Amino acid sequence: MSDGPFCEVVLPDGRKGYVASSDVISAEQWASRSLDVDSILETAYWLMGAPYLWGACSTKSVDCSGLVRVAYFDRGILTLRDARQQIGIGRRIEPTDIDSLRRGDLLFFSNTPEGRISHVAIYDSDGKYIHSSGLVKTNQMNADDPDFGKRCYRGASRIAGMEDTDGIVRVINHPWYFDRSPSAL
Repeated sequence: MSDGPFCEVVLPDGRKGYVASSDVISAEQWASRSLDVDSILETAYWLMGAPYLWGACSTKSVDCSGLVRVAYFDRGILTLRDARQQIGIGRRIEPTDIDSLRRGDLLFFSNTPEGRISHVAIYDSDGKYIHSSGLVKTNQMNADDPDFGKRCYRGASRIAGMEDTDGIVRVINHPWYFDRSPSAL
């Protein structure tokens, strides 16, 4: 880090460059940030138009659960990787309880009413959600809306307020990133 207007960075291949110091924070600061739903949705919307690629989890392309991972990871939160895993984390919201949905909740879908979970999206507001299907885009939950996604809604999970529970880990508390064990200190 630098006190000047620019900060030197070293790329994985050893090349060096400079970025504005105001655009850089330490890894510890990033990993310790609070979960901010507006920032999570901002990251997801920043990816609008990014192509869908099964198994992808980067800012270049994402699958549906990869979009969730990238948006939450940007705020220092790790979630499980797959939609079928993600439905088991956080606080469960039943499919009949649509009125209690909040921004940042994860929405889960299947291709048939009783089928396995095959898709996840991030709820925004007023029935609108953002997801990766063909590309990162928005759709509506109302079946009468022309933007309605043709999947079966199966419920939601609330991540906000559930940090450091099974499947939702703050990066600062994850040993792969920051080893806080007594032997490492």
